[in-house]
Amino acid sequence: MCDIHNITKKLCILFNMQFKCQKKVHYVLNKSAKIYIFKHFLIYTLKIYFFYIRKYQINTA
Repeated sequence: MCDIHNITKKLCILFNMQFKCQKKVHYVLNKSAKIYIFKHFLIYTLKIYFFYIRKYQINTA
């Protein structure tokens, strides 16, 4: 469980970094572009997250 908790913490840090980056370029991007980038970032992080959970489960099995 510790591994999954650490991964979650790392993802939160990544997520916060992404949010700050989006705030900086807020005046450049319109709303639809921001939603598009956010959605793809979310899908990407979820893929990584589930990959690590699977890897963790295989290692402990």
